Amino acid sequence: MLTYRWQPLAGAVAFALLGYAGTARAQTVVVKGAAEGTPVELAVNATVVANGKADARGFATMTAPARQGAVAPIHTLVFVDRCAALRRVVIASQGATPIAAGGCVRQSMLGLFSTSSVTTFVVDVSGPDSVLAIAQGRPPASWMRTSEEDAIARAPFGDPPRGLVLFGGAGVSLVQDLNGIACGDAPTCSSDLAKTTLAGGVALWITPYLGIEASFVRPSIANATGSGTLSTGPAYQFNSALETNMATVTGLVAVPLNRVRLYARAGVNRHYTSLTTTNSIDAGTITLSDGTTQPTNGGTVSQEMRAKGLGWVVGGGVEVWLTHHFALYGDISNSSNSGNALDTPEGSLSVNPWLAMGGVRLRVF
Repeated sequence: MLTYRWQPLAGAVAFALLGYAGTARAQTVVVKGAAEGTPVELAVNATVVANGKADARGFATMTAPARQGAVAPIHTLVFVDRCAALRRVVIASQGATPIAAGGCVRQSMLGLFSTSSVTTFVVDVSGPDSVLAIAQGRPPASWMRTSEEDAIARAPFGDPPRGLVLFGGAGVSLVQDLNGIACGDAPTCSSDLAKTTLAGGVALWITPYLGIEASFVRPSIANATGSGTLSTGPAYQFNSALETNMATVTGLVAVPLNRVRLYARAGVNRHYTSLTTTNSIDAGTITLSDGTTQPTNGGTVSQEMRAKGLGWVVGGGVEVWLTHHFALYGDISNSSNSGNALDTPEGSLSVNPWLAMGGVRLRVF
């Protein structure tokens, strides 16, 4: 795509030849910088072919009918009419008579332009003199911003944003004490060291330095498997599955470094933990206390311990804001998940998982 931009100045004369590209389609005219609700018109030669109104951002887009027959470039003149309650863009082929200006003040965009059916005209009417920019095809994103949006885009980034931020991510959880909980005195036992974990939540940054956060964390089920031989004779195997769900509320303290924010957090968590163990004993012969033996068919039994409670959580991480509304983050935390059993009068379940997470943050406002 070849693009040129002209800003007419008193006494200046501009000529530009734009390369033709693409397939045949209607020409597009974008008016920007008009007051909200201002009527706009597009005239081709002596005929008004489209109209509209400026939206809340001051933009209005109009489309000229597609040219029939050949799609070769043509030489074009462009005019902008400023009327009492109307803005009009006039596109006139070389040698054609443009629509009359009537009671409007007409400004000629100095130059003779070679345009095609894929040409886009962007006309900025915000100042005392209109400014014309022409692209063959889709215009650059910077042309489609308001002056305020453009100033924000060009300004130094400054501190990471305040306000409401939604986030979501994935990572791993490490439950180092699962072996101690599930394996007991089994001679052979192994457990998952790390499991995939999903997390999401919301943060409110009151200042670039202070905030609060609420999140929900769900690790995948962690498993421990083991085997051995009973003192009475038969062999056994078992599998334990640990499921954890955790909600957290933490305070945030940060050090902003331009687009980067380093933060620490501490607070409380509310967790639900379930440990399900399935034991299988092989068929064989068992030895009784008096020394006699008897055959056994073996079997399988499952039991579940459920617990919930409150605990602490501490951690920290880093945000990298790629724009004012989008960031990537990484986070490491440790929590205490301890609670009394829900289904039995005695017993408790306690784990202290480490979480390493990464994901995206979206600033809502």
